[in-house]
Amino acid sequence: TVDRLINYALVLWLTANSFSGNPEALATTLGLGIQRCLLYFKYLGCSTGTVRRGAKAEFKVSLLAPLVFPSHVRRTKAGKK
Repeated sequence: TVDRLINYALVLWLTANSFSGNPEALATTLGLGIQRCLLYFKYLGCSTGTVRRGAKAEFKVSLLAPLVFPSHVRRTKAGKK
């Protein structure tokens, strides 16, 4: 579907831009609004935010890779050593 193709394009863009960057040009190229583009990035697990550059605010998207999952904590029964 279209959503899957958009997600593939976003992952390729992230890979080409070292997993962070300003997605405004990409949103324009794909014909998406910037808010919708940021929503797709959030679905992929990216963090989004704005950066102030003088009087203008720029959007920033980043994906922290590799992903680190929390370790599994095992509980022992009471009285066992």
